[in-house]
Amino acid sequence: MLTRAPSILAYQSQQMLHIADYITSLGSFSIEDVAVLLQREPRILGYSLTGAVIPAVNFLRSVGIKDEKLLQLLLIAPRVLGMSVERTLHPAVNLLKEMGFTGDKLVSVIVTSPSLLCLKTAKYDSFCKLLEEYGIGEEARVKLVQNLPSCLTMSIPAASVRLQSFVEVAGAQGDLDLIFKKRPYVWRTSEKSVRHSANYLRDNFGFNAEELRLLVLRDPLIISFTKDKLADTWISLLGLGLSDSQIKVAIRRFPGVFHLSVQHNLVPKTQFFLESGFTREQIALLVTGFPQSATR
Repeated sequence: MLTRAPSILAYQSQQMLHIADYITSLGSFSIEDVAVLLQREPRILGYSLTGAVIPAVNFLRSVGIKDEKLLQLLLIAPRVLGMSVERTLHPAVNLLKEMGFTGDKLVSVIVTSPSLLCLKTAKYDSFCKLLEEYGIGEEARVKLVQNLPSCLTMSIPAASVRLQSFVEVAGAQGDLDLIFKKRPYVWRTSEKSVRHSANYLRDNFGFNAEELRLLVLRDPLIISFTKDKLADTWISLLGLGLSDSQIKVAIRRFPGVFHLSVQHNLVPKTQFFLESGFTREQIALLVTGFPQSATR
């Protein structure tokens, strides 16, 4: 602890004991938990017990965070104990409530994304304005924020770079609204992964820009798969007897094929067709004409 926070040498011993005793007194906290907490953020020992720590704990409890969840939250983000209720915690929670987070959902989003407790109205407004600039309407924005509130913790420049990577693949800003309405979780895909997946689909599958755009609009998560996953699916479809051109047709008709497990779906399905008397040529025609058959 001294290496990380030598300033604790200046703290009063009685103050540190009171802080440690109070944290230990919280329902779900063991001595081991307190030790971990202090190792992660030794400066807690210098916080004001009555001016910061107790008000922060009381406020978090008033929001509905029980002791077990409080332990989880503080082990992730111990600095919450030093946040001002009036200037930081209360305004952030009010903003989250305005965004539609209440009850258990509010507790969940605070515990899993504690950095949102630092969220300011100005930052939220800037994020919404950025989405609007990229043609993302209110419905898609609400879905994105509700399903992936951690997106609000990104800086505006970083969020802009991520959106631009989607534009490069989709081909038009107007497409982003549909993409995030359908699959808001695609936001989690990094710019590097988006570009790598798109390039692989172009270079190895032979999709041109417009074909790729239509694929992404049908299933946006197609650009979230790794190159290894895309390659494994390609090889499995070849194993079903499909030619390169037939694979393209099957994927255009059913891009959801990439969601299938090679080991648990495609390989057993190939074996089933072969054991049922189908030739690989017949399997190829079946899957090309009705690609969903690979899932049944």
